[in-house]
Amino acid sequence: MFGLKEMRRKRDLLHAKTKAMEQLASDSRQQYKSKVLNLASSPQGLGLSFIAGATTQCDVVNSQRNLLLATARTELLMMGKQYLAQWMDKNS
Repeated sequence: MFGLKEMRRKRDLLHAKTKAMEQLASDSRQQYKSKVLNLASSPQGLGLSFIAGATTQCDVVNSQRNLLLATARTELLMMGKQYLAQWMDKNS
């Protein structure tokens, strides 16, 4: 009556499919976690970690060097202006 048996069968089928997909997703997440942990603890993973750390350190060093060069450039320009002003005062 009113197709209740058919609706219940479809609901049960959909529920079974959902449970299967949830289990598949759970297994997939577990495999991914295992692969990541295995890679991180392997020599290759440790090497990649070292390279990433060295790259970060190089970026920090480069930014500090650029800051130092910019400051030195500014100081040299100011000294040049002062020297030029003194030289022009002497010659005038």
